[in-house]
Amino acid sequence: QMIKIDCKIGRHKSDRKKMAVNKKSGRNAVTRIRVLNQFGEERNPFASFIECKLETGRTHQIRVHCKEFGFSIFGDELYGGGIKKSKEFMKDVRKELENYFLSVQGHCLHANSIEFEHPSTGKKVKFSVEPDNHFNTIYKSILNDEI
Repeated sequence: QMIKIDCKIGRHKSDRKKMAVNKKSGRNAVTRIRVLNQFGEERNPFASFIECKLETGRTHQIRVHCKEFGFSIFGDELYGGGIKKSKEFMKDVRKELENYFLSVQGHCLHANSIEFEHPSTGKKVKFSVEPDNHFNTIYKSILNDEI
């Protein structure tokens, strides 16, 4: 089952490098999210593996929508999913998580495929790529450890 997130996105009020949910002056942004796997306690998971389908294509859309609904992208320091934020609210699993964060090079967000209408030919084109070894290593480590 996919959850629909429909929140306008615009520039952050004080940090112009960031985007944020902005109901007044933001542009329409729609993301559909499905949880594929969760890690940790059933009622209180510390991480989730999700699939996102975008109906719009705003700057940092997935990162902003995930942050807004409380599940920032793993390793995403800019939008609250990095090691600094984890120290504040995950005290029971801090040491194990720190090991994962230390091995993350950037955030764990992967575009599996993109499909669009080619501007010249009008034909639909689709490009797909598998996650890199770095992404797979982090996922498999968390999956196997189940902190």
